[in-house]
Amino acid sequence: MTSDKTLKQAISNITIWRKGEQRAPHKPLLLLYVLSHYRQSHDRLFDYGSEIHEQLLDLL
Repeated sequence: MTSDKTLKQAISNITIWRKGEQRAPHKPLLLLYVLSHYRQSHDRLFDYGSEIHEQLLDLL
């Protein structure tokens, strides 16, 4: 089981892709999306292709 400290460290190490002034905040948004669904009782791992991809594109 991952400790709170380990999880917080892993989250703080997430990087956002940048090229000049252009940013791609996909990873942090994806993490927030997934964590919020787990918080709402999602009881298994997500399938990115069928459960997340389209919803993430809508957020972007």
